[in-house]
Formats: sequence, structure tokens, C-alpha cells
Amino acid sequence: MIKRLELKIHAIMSFHKSSQNRKTTSLPSWVVQVGKDNPDIYYTDRKGFQNDECLSLGVDNEPLFDDGSGTKRTAIQIYSDYMSSFKENMAEFLEDGVVGAIEVGLGPNGELCYPSFPLDQRWRYPGIGEFQCYDKYLKKDYENAEKKAGHSMLDLSKEKFGDYTSKPDETTFFKENGTYDTEKGKFFLECNSRRGCEKQKEKKT
Repeated sequence: MIKRLELKIHAIMSFHKSSQNRKTTSLPSWVVQVGKDNPDIYYTDRKGFQNDECLSLGVDNEPLFDDGSGTKRTAIQIYSDYMSSFKENMAEFLEDGVVGAIEVGLGPNGELCYPSFPLDQRWRYPGIGEFQCYDKYLKKDYENAEKKAGHSMLDLSKEKFGDYTSKPDETTFFKENGTYDTEKGKFFLECNSRRGCEKQKEKKT
């Protein structure tokens, strides 16, 4: 029927929670169930607020999720199987050009980014936002990276990063000649940006 009517399929794979036109698209139940007992699968800010729009990059390689057969696998493995199944079962429509577009949501609001600027009352322009690296998995990654590099760690609990609405000069980290410009600060920023860059490379390959 789609071919006969010369229609196009626009596939949307929302691997994130979204709310549009008063309709909410939830994360898969196998993610939500794990999140109830282990909220550290979500990005977490300094005050412990968890953003349940998407999974933290820290759980990329953590086999925490039941794939339906009782086997624990990573979310990336399960999502990869889903996309492979879509390609296999929709091969005819893909080859004929009936599938005109495929959108894949990779993070908050579908974007591949950290949820540092939540669109609620916590953040207001031109606030600097907050780091989202306080879930136990990203903290562990940071600690392991520090040990591997032989660096002493930046104390995330004591450093004054400011809050969502702060200005740079109101913090010890971002102010002129602040912690960001020290060896510890630079390494901390590199660790955060490297995770994002690594994820972009993975998606391209």
C-alpha cells in the first residue's frame, strides 16, 4: 500500500525520553526497570539530580540490562540488535527508497550531548550549566583514568563549579586563572570531552 500510494517512511528511533505535543515517549521498559533500583544509569549532577531522559555514557560497556532471555547485556548491544533487525526486515523498503529518512535519538532531546542545560527552572540563560559526571559509573571512569595517567584527582566534592545559573567569575573552577587552567582541571575537562568525542566516533563507525 505504501508503494502504491507513493508514500515515504520516516523512521524515528527515539533512544531517549521525549515529550512533544503533550505526548511522552518513554525509555524502553527494560531500561526503566533497571533505573528504579539503580538510578546511576542516568546522568547525575552535583546535587544528585538524575536526568532520566537518556542513559549515561558511563554505562556503555556495563551489562546491566535483560534482553528478554534472562541474559544481561549492554544497552548498546540491545539497541544494535534492534537496528540490525530493522535493516533486515525493512530491506525491501530501504533498497527501493521507500524509507526516506531515519532519525536516531542519541541523548537528551535526541542530541548527542550532556544534559547540562535542562529546560526547566534550574537553568536560565546565560548560566554556565553543570557537569553531569556524578553517576557512579562516570566517576569510576574518571578515577581509573586518573590512576592510569598517574595524576592526582580533582576533588569533585570540594571544587566550586557553581550551579546551573552561575557566571564563570562566581566559581573557583571557571574564573580567570581558575582551576580549569591547572593540570588537574585540564585533565578533568579532557576526560569529560574525551567520552563525548569517543561516542561521536563510535556512532560514525
